[in-house]
Amino acid sequence: MKLLFFCLFFCFFIPFVSQGQEILSESEKEEVPIIVDEETFDEGYIERQTLYYESIVKEYLDEIQSLLRRTVEERRREIEKRYEPVIQKELEREARNRADAIVLFEEFIKKYPDNEEHTPGAMYRLAELYYERSAVALEKKMIEYEEAIIAFERGEISEEPRIPMADFSPTIKLYRDILDKFDDFKYMGAVYYMLGYCLAESGYEEKAVAVWLELLERNIETPYLAELYLRIGDYYFNNNDLPEAAKYFEKGVEFRESDFFDKILYKLAWTYYRQNFFEKAVASFTELVMFADEMRSQGIDRGQDLRKEAVQYIAISFADEEWGDVDKAIKYFEEDIDGREFEKEVFEQLGKYYSENANYRQAERAYRFILKRHPYYESAPRIHYGMIQMFNQAREFDKASAETAVFAKKYDQDSEWARINRGNATAVLEAAEW
Repeated sequence: MKLLFFCLFFCFFIPFVSQGQEILSESEKEEVPIIVDEETFDEGYIERQTLYYESIVKEYLDEIQSLLRRTVEERRREIEKRYEPVIQKELEREARNRADAIVLFEEFIKKYPDNEEHTPGAMYRLAELYYERSAVALEKKMIEYEEAIIAFERGEISEEPRIPMADFSPTIKLYRDILDKFDDFKYMGAVYYMLGYCLAESGYEEKAVAVWLELLERNIETPYLAELYLRIGDYYFNNNDLPEAAKYFEKGVEFRESDFFDKILYKLAWTYYRQNFFEKAVASFTELVMFADEMRSQGIDRGQDLRKEAVQYIAISFADEEWGDVDKAIKYFEEDIDGREFEKEVFEQLGKYYSENANYRQAERAYRFILKRHPYYESAPRIHYGMIQMFNQAREFDKASAETAVFAKKYDQDSEWARINRGNATAVLEAAEW
């Protein structure tokens, strides 16, 4: 980025210098005296030029990114068009191979229905093939459904199409047969998991949960434990049995290395929040934010899609009339946790929430806490400006006037805040506009 900046600097600036020298040489006969306060001009000159050229670089990069997005999309369409016949032929070949394999496994199972060494494995593989066949059929039905929806919206058909459901009944039957006949099958955990999954996808959620609970009760080893706790907890959560949901989510968060950890933690926090267990909810939302930040620092995309909402509900919890207030939030962040990295976001949300609900005293307390604790935060001007707007809304015009004077001095282009944030040209320019 710095290399690109200096390249652009020399590309833009050097021609101007040389051009200026040529013009001066041509006009030497008609010298016009220019009065300039050299000391004033030199003060902050480098900073001004840096901000100017950084804004040019940002515009250039935005244009490049827009061009790249268009190019990638056009290229994707070209590739899809070129390879669509090849892909279609491959899918047809795969379907034929699947059909042949299904016939072979069906004949084997019919010939050897009770062979404990080989039959359960054949049944397990056949169930997978049935599942694949049903999934492909569902995909085709979904394409037809989407086309029918478009026709319905255009008024070409009178009855609204129904969304198709998967039919995994052949797969379900085979998994049940394995459970009934071959109790010692080595992949029994996977059988239980997939049986429940197929039932759930077919709309039989209660039966699915019953299967998964049986798996847990039998203490059968399975790599799907974390996901099972999430799915069972979700079932109780959606049916408003929050204590039971919490029980399974609490077991699920023990699997921190699972890909489902962030989702389980999020649902656990929500379960606490819905029961008005705000202290537990805040602790769980906080853990989620810290987890997401830890993952981001390692370049791992886990928890990022849930982080924003977690921050929001930490603030909303502290704004609860019966449980929270700004002082409790301050104590939590100053004494209970090391949350300085994201407390700025929480208090900005907290102030905004109180302001929108006309609790201006608490809103001001939240805004002033964050402005004092993080005076050089890149979003400090936005927060400060929001506080000024709030004073105007509350008709506290003396406060608004006083803070406007503070704002002008604190965030102008010669301020310490501007110096520290000069690498963020957008923030500096926005502060100047306010």
